[in-house]
Amino acid sequence: MNTPLFCSVLSHYLHTHLTRWLLVILTGTTVFLFGCQGESVNPMPANSPRQAMTHPVLIQVAEITPATVQYQRPGYLQFKRQARLFSQEEGIIENIAGFAGDAVASGQLLVQLNDAQLRAEYDRAGAIHQQKIQDRDRLIRLAHRGATTDDSLAQAETAVAIALAEKNLLNLRLNTMQIMAPFAGMITERLIEPHDFVDKNTHLITIVETTSLIAEVYVSELMLPQLRTGDRVQMCIDALNDRVVNGRIQRIHPTLIMPHHHALVEIAFDELPPAARAGQLARVTFTSPSQPRLLIALSALHYQQMGAFVWVMTNEKTAARRPVTLGLRIDERIEITTGLAVGEQVITRGSVGLNEGAKVELSPLSFSE
Repeated sequence: MNTPLFCSVLSHYLHTHLTRWLLVILTGTTVFLFGCQGESVNPMPANSPRQAMTHPVLIQVAEITPATVQYQRPGYLQFKRQARLFSQEEGIIENIAGFAGDAVASGQLLVQLNDAQLRAEYDRAGAIHQQKIQDRDRLIRLAHRGATTDDSLAQAETAVAIALAEKNLLNLRLNTMQIMAPFAGMITERLIEPHDFVDKNTHLITIVETTSLIAEVYVSELMLPQLRTGDRVQMCIDALNDRVVNGRIQRIHPTLIMPHHHALVEIAFDELPPAARAGQLARVTFTSPSQPRLLIALSALHYQQMGAFVWVMTNEKTAARRPVTLGLRIDERIEITTGLAVGEQVITRGSVGLNEGAKVELSPLSFSE
């Protein structure tokens, strides 16, 4: 059998018949596609299910309910009363009483500067003062005999007063060479050592009143109307194994801190824990009295460029947008202060794709719940 001839005949046969079948398949596909396109351009009937689609939603009726707000904020322990003591004269440090952590008594000598030069100047001023007194007394005796003028006597009186003032000024400067504790407390900073030379207005030492330890907390402006001086609070101090201690609001600062609109609140301890230290972290829990509030679920809240809003279902079973003003968050609910009326049906689920006036209906899940 001639193999090349057989292969040539087989190739010609396959080429001829496969070409015919491919043309038939392409022709059928083209006819089918044109038929589908013709059907798709027909306009959708007015009562088409897609055009009249209704959104199933879950709702919550807006109601005013009594609610208590618990608000926790982090803060730090700070000493309310402290004194940063500075030098008022230059000189050499002679003595310092105690180190950081040592207790001091009220009026105790803390720092002594070398006052030898000032004391010598004070003694000189005292001698000059005595001399001026003697000169004045001599002129008084002469004035009784008419041997001097009134102007000379007046000048002598002035000289005595000036000498006394200079003596008193040096006495004041001498007193500043001894720095006393203004109150009983504890040294927290010791910034100099004996034999150091210090200039005027040099920070030398810092003492604090240990019983003045308080907690300082920054509170949002939304919570401030709920707080009053004297309100009870609870504090949890992390460094003391999360020990909970009681306290009260001692002071609410009148100025807000920008840009976060927070105010500083000072909390006093009912009983100061022995291991409490300045700088420790404390979490303060404020509890407001129960008040009627309009609360909705957080899931109903939406945001846009103009602010927060919610969707409500009207009596005509359509969706309506309501811009709202927010109050406090309480667990998984949010307080609405303006923009929503009591009794309105707030959409909490199914709001995806909603537009103003869109048809809505209660989801079967509403009845199952």
